[in-house]
Parts: sequence; C-alpha cells; structure tokens
Amino acid sequence: MPTILIGGYYGAGNIGDEAILAAMVDELRARHSDLTFIVTSWEPEKTAGDLLVEAVHWKDINGLLDAALRADLIILGGGGLFFDYWGLNPDTYLRKDSWDITAYGSLPLLAELLNLPCMIYAIGVGPLKTSLARQHTRLAFERSQVATLRDKESLELLAQTGFDFESRRGRIVEVLPDPVFSLSISSQDEESATVFLKGCGVDENAQLLGISLRYWDFGVALNEWLPCIANGLREFFNQNRQAKAILLPFQALGDSSHTNDVVVLEKLAGLINMPERIYLIPKIQTPYFAQALIKHCRVVLGMRLHSLVMGINAGTPVVGLPYDPKIKSILESVGLEDFCCASLTPEANVLSSKIQKAWDTSGEFRLNTRSLQEKLNRDAKKNAAFALDLLSRSQKNELQFPQQFMVQQARQLFQADTSLAQARQINQALAEQLSSSERSAQNFSARLAEIEGSSFWKIAKLYYRLMRETPAKYLYYFYVTWKYEGLRGVLSKSVKRMKTALSVAPGSAFKKKKKILASPEAIEAAEAVKEALSGRTLNGIAIITSAFVFNELYNQRVINLSKYLAGRGWGVVYVAWRWSKSEDMLSIGKEVYKNIFQVPVDMFLENLEAYSSINSGQKYFITEFPHPHFLPAALKLRRSGFKLVYEIIDEWEEFHKVGQASWFNKAVENAFVVNANFLTAVSQPLIEKFSGLRRDIHLSPNGYTPSLLGEKHRGISLKKRMNQGEFHLGYFGHLTESWFDWDFLLKVLDLAGEQNLKLYIHLIGYGEPNIKAKIEKYSKQVKFYGKVHPSKLYEYVTSWDAAMICFKSGKLSEAVDPIKIYEYLYFGLPVIVKGISHLKTFPLTQVVVDEKQAVDALVSLQAGGRRLSAQDSTARERVLAASIWEQRFTDLLEIMENEKWMFL
Repeated sequence: MPTILIGGYYGAGNIGDEAILAAMVDELRARHSDLTFIVTSWEPEKTAGDLLVEAVHWKDINGLLDAALRADLIILGGGGLFFDYWGLNPDTYLRKDSWDITAYGSLPLLAELLNLPCMIYAIGVGPLKTSLARQHTRLAFERSQVATLRDKESLELLAQTGFDFESRRGRIVEVLPDPVFSLSISSQDEESATVFLKGCGVDENAQLLGISLRYWDFGVALNEWLPCIANGLREFFNQNRQAKAILLPFQALGDSSHTNDVVVLEKLAGLINMPERIYLIPKIQTPYFAQALIKHCRVVLGMRLHSLVMGINAGTPVVGLPYDPKIKSILESVGLEDFCCASLTPEANVLSSKIQKAWDTSGEFRLNTRSLQEKLNRDAKKNAAFALDLLSRSQKNELQFPQQFMVQQARQLFQADTSLAQARQINQALAEQLSSSERSAQNFSARLAEIEGSSFWKIAKLYYRLMRETPAKYLYYFYVTWKYEGLRGVLSKSVKRMKTALSVAPGSAFKKKKKILASPEAIEAAEAVKEALSGRTLNGIAIITSAFVFNELYNQRVINLSKYLAGRGWGVVYVAWRWSKSEDMLSIGKEVYKNIFQVPVDMFLENLEAYSSINSGQKYFITEFPHPHFLPAALKLRRSGFKLVYEIIDEWEEFHKVGQASWFNKAVENAFVVNANFLTAVSQPLIEKFSGLRRDIHLSPNGYTPSLLGEKHRGISLKKRMNQGEFHLGYFGHLTESWFDWDFLLKVLDLAGEQNLKLYIHLIGYGEPNIKAKIEKYSKQVKFYGKVHPSKLYEYVTSWDAAMICFKSGKLSEAVDPIKIYEYLYFGLPVIVKGISHLKTFPLTQVVVDEKQAVDALVSLQAGGRRLSAQDSTARERVLAASIWEQRFTDLLEIMENEKWMFL
C-alpha cells in the first residue's frame, strides 16, 4: 500500500487550507483507493479523525522523520506557503523553531536527503521581499520533481528567484487551478446549512451577502481599512433594504489576531451598527459546510482567497478585497478582474457599486460561469494526476550510511531543541515564582514592620520574654498544671522535668543538627549486595524499582523483568517500596532469587552513593512508577554511568485524579520522560499521551508466564462444553471502584434477567472494601472468592463460559494493557471487554460499550458454543507466542542493547 506524506498549513482551523487538503485527499483516493496518507498538522488528532488519515504534529521532528521513512512520495501543498511576511531563518530547517519557508521547505529537503520523489502541489508564491527568501524558495522547487502553481503571478515570482526553467533536468512545472476548485458538496451539506441558518434566525428566502474578512496590518493598519469596508457596506445596505449579511470566519484560532477572523468581523458589525440585519457565524466546522453556506448567498465579499474560490464553485458572484496579490491574481485568472477592488481602502460608493453590480447580475453569473466551473474543476484535478504519475515512478531503496547519519543527527538535534525549550520554560516559571515571592516578601516586610512598631507588639514581646527567660515561667507552668490537673499533676510533671534535665549532657541542646547519614542497616545491606555482585561475572547491572516486595510467583511485569534479566546473567538490585522503616521486610540485602538482591526503598535512597559506584559494563536504572523520590536518584545514577529506563505501565495522572496515587506529580513524570535514555509503554494510548515530549517510545506490552498458569492447563476452557441453560462469566483482578465498572456489571445482570439468560458472575480479586454491599442484591448470581494465586486460577476457570474485563470508560482504563487478557486467552476463554477499546484487536475478544451489547455478546457466545474457527485459533496462537514474558523481554533487551550507543 503506497504511502504519501502531505505537508501544508493544516490543523490550524483555516477553512481554506482544510478545503485544499480535503479536495486533495478526495481526488487522490478517487483515482487510487489503495493509499495511506500521513499529514503534518497543528492538531493531528482532529485531522486524522476528519479525513481518516494518519497525522503528525508539524513541530514533532521525530514524527516527521518517521513519516518520511515510511513514505513513497512527499507532497508539499497546496496553498500560499512561500512568503516572507515574518522573515526567514535558514538555520531552522528540520528544527522545532522553523516557520514559513523553512518549515515548508523542510519537506523537499527531506525528500532530497532520503532520495524520495517530491511534488509541490498547487502552491502560491509571494510576496518574497528579500533575496534570502527568493533563494530558499528556489531551492525548494529545485528539490522537487513536479511543481504546480495556482496562478501565473506565482510562476513569474518563481522565475524571479533564479529558478532555471530551461535546464530543469526533467522537472515538470505547470500552472493549474487551486485544488479547492474540485471541491464538491452533497445535498446533505446543503440541507445542514439550511437548518443551521434557520436556527440562527435567518429566513430560508433571505437575500444574503456573505462576508469573509481577516485581520491584516501589513502596509495598512486595521483601523484604517476596516472603516472603509464598513462605510461601503452600510451604503449598500441602505440601498437594499431586503439584504442581510452573514459573517463567515474562515479561521477562528485564538492564538493571535492574524488567525482569528471573528475579532475583525465583530468589529465590522459594530461599525456598521445594523444588528437586525447581520448574523455572525461563530465557527465553521468543515470546508464542505462553508461552501454550502456560500451557496445560500446571493453575493460573497471576500478577503479570504478560498471564500472566492468556493463562491465560484457554488455559482455565487464574488467581490474581492486584495489584501494580498493572490486575490487579484485568482480573479484575473477566471476573468472576474472587474469584481476586484483596487485596494483595501475603497471609497464607500466604489465598494457599494461593485457589490451592487454583482448583486444585480447574480442570476446571469450562475448561468454564465457554469462552463467555467466545469473547466476549473477538471483542470484542478490534474494536480492529483501529476502526483500519482510521480508516485508510480517511485523506487524506495535501503538507506545508505550518510542518510542514516542524517536522520540520526536530526533526531538528536530535535532532542536537544526539546530539552532546551523545556529548560527555558522551567527558567521562566522560576523567574515568575521568584518575582511573585519578592513581591510577597516586600508586602510581608512592610506589614511586619507595621506590627513590630505597635504598642501591642511591644507589650506582647515583654510578656513572652518574662514567661520564657525568667523564673516567672515556673510560676506560670505551676498555675496552668494545677488548674487543669491538680496537685498530683504538678508533682508528677516536676519529677519528669528533673529526670529530663539530669539526662541531657551539658551544652547538647545547643548543638547543630547534622546531615542525616545512612543507617548501619542501609550500609550493611549495600555492602552485602556490592560484595555479592562484584564476585560474579555478569553481563550488566540493573537497579529496578518496584511497588511491592519480590515474590517469585507474583505475576507482575517488574518481577518478571527482574527474573528475565537475572536469568540472562544480569545482576539485579530489586528496590522494593515500603511506606516507613517500621514496615517489616524479609531478606534485606539478601539474594531472593538467583542474581536478584532486595533492598527497601528507604535504605536504597539513604545510601545511593554505594549503588551508584557499582562497577559493570552495562548499567541500567529501570523504574515503572515515577515517584518523586526516584527522579533525583535517577539523575544521580545517570551521572554515574547508568542508563535511565522509564517503563510507562499505567496512566498515573488519571490514577492520581481518582485518589489512587497521592504521590503523583505530573512535572516529575514529564521529567522522567524527557530525561530517560530509553522509554517503553505498554499500550499505544500511553505512547500517544507523551508523543509531544518524545517520539522514540517503544511499544512493549505486558504478557504472561505459561509455567505459572500451568503448562497442562493451556486451552483448558476449550476442552469443556458450554454450560447448558446457564452462562458463567468470570473475572480476576483489581475490583476498586475507581476503575472497575460495578454499575455496568449490575446492569448486565438486570438485563440478562429480563432476557431470561441465567447469568452467573464469578469474581476473583481485591481492592473493593464494600464487596458484600455491592453484590448483596445479587448474592444468588454473584460469587466472590477473594484472592487466588495465579497458579490456582485454572481450578476456577474450568467452570466459566467466558471471561470479562469491565472497566469504566475514560483515560484511566483506556491506557492500560491488562495482564489478565493474556491469561484469559491462555486458558482459551472468550473475552467481553468494556472500557479498553484498543483490546478489540485481540482474538476471541469483543469490546462493548453498554450492557445491551454485552448481553447480546453473551447470548451469541452461548448459541455458538465452544466452536473456534481456524482463523481465531491461528490468531490466538500467534498472540500467545508473542506475549510470553520471556519473548517480550527478549525483544525489549535486544532493542535496548542495539540502541545503547545513542546514549554515550
């Protein structure tokens, strides 16, 4: 399946550019249905959802590199991308700080470096005010094999850059209409626009003037040209009492005034001051909807280029306001130059008369431009034909060393830029905090000076000096004790004070506190671990933090990872969490499994220097939960030669929101992500969450251990007949209300009863303190077994017909990769899942969204029995083979060892 990488000004809410992308993708798909698109966007998720494409953020250089490495063709465009209104910095190619010419020019540069074909697609050029801008525009075109321009003026400007049309080595350069001339709308789009306007109070038969303006202050200030437009419109409205206006913001992005048309349109409405005749559309969601709205208009007055293009598409007469040369150029190209104003500051009567002329001839315009519309539509589609012809000649070759080196250097530069930007943000935040603190300190000092100068303060100061520094204090103590505790209390406390005074060494009360040193137990444990590890021949050392003590049979990722590394000849320091030193922990500093030595977190942090000095060829510090205590330890270990590995195994931020991770700090987790030498995540949603910080996050899902579940119990459920007349559904795992969806489960029971399905639920797990109250009403249908060791699960699943995972919908559950899914499949159980949509790719697994879908799935399973199709059987075996913990970690270690040179 060929892949095309498309870059342009997409995802910024600009309807014109979104129309270009929509028209481009629609036409390419119409000609070649088997295509994969990756689009650079300012809002990747929205772009991906709107057009069913993949998308990557423009500033994510790693993502851009990944996309280019997958691509068979790179397309830049369309739209007016080559201009230098805001200058140009040639050092920003393939950098986060790129903008305009260097941002868009990065794609042809990348294509040339990777030896990929590149097309510049329906581009507008200009203005180019500097020789530097002309030079870099020329370079972009020279790096492309095909270039189409949307008007003759752009072609002339390209010639002025020095681009050699005579010796262009087979390059194709053509002038073709803007892709939006091929944009078509459906009757449903028109109906939506009708309903929308009616909802805004616009009569179906209203005579509408569509107005599209944008902020502009180059050459002429907004407060100079906007009143001119308002005056002309007011004159037109006074002469046409039936006319009304709809204000069409083609971009409503609040980042700056240049990207928010609403601000200008609101000012225009205020200047005209005819509120009963003007309707402001707050936001236009899609280009199809925009064109449908314009089709409802009798005339369109437009600054935005694509408001004019859509007017011509819809057969609606247009009047252009030339803030940029492209407005005049596009109207001249279609023979409508008489409907373009000479400037942004026309006389009121001149603007009014142009709108009036278009208004009076709207019927003729629709008839006369029909053939023009058809020709523009045909010619605009030629852009796609050029692109697909270039794609057909694409030949991808394996990257050579210079190309690999370029990609790696670009990645490292991106990482450096990211770290620098974060450092700047931190410095700015600290500066703001310091400034705030200084202001608070000044206010506090002034208030304190006022208090200390008061008579009350002087009296209070004298009183406390008497009560603390003179024998009067003993009288005070005597009085208070006698009043509340009587004579016996006085005598008792006096004896205690005397004993305390006699037991304190002279002068000890005045000694300064010393730095807390490692306890003898911590030193002893560290020395024992170091001595044991130094006496062995090991492949490396891994310090691994865990939320619980080591238990060989406890089926958790961190324990399985520790056992795997130990079995591969690594020494493992297993740092087990405990909340206080008073908690008992067995085997401190001892070998709890071959090559695995356990120490509690407090002893580890007290004596970090001892562990940081361990000598070994490879040294990793691996953590799976980003506790704030571990961050400074991780950074210190990095300075001592350890590589920092952060495994993102849960959505900790969402855990924190439901009160399950009180220690969590978002800034700390982000710091782990940024500073880690190597990153993994157990699910794609977790990768996507942090993709703005890092793109080199490796997917490393969870798994299972066959020996723990019992080799002979593999597929045990498949060997049993389905229960007759009953359905037994089981679950094992965490039952806490923060993510286990009890309401959903009970609704499933109720609905099953209504449909005469005899449903029985079997719960194995922990975490819900009110389990009896939860299931009291359903005690005959729900059975709770408490905790069960993983090695004993087979005894229970033999009576189940299917298994379930019913989690609350939301970010917390969507991100998880539950170990139980692999265990269910190991036993051969069909699985019903709610709350984790990405599990839909697993075999024998059905994701549902509500109780009706769940009950329907159970009924279907009961009707189908235990029959397993060959396809499902093959898919299950494939998943199980890849998901054994040993295989998971073999893949992980191979990637880590192959990439370790990156961190030197």
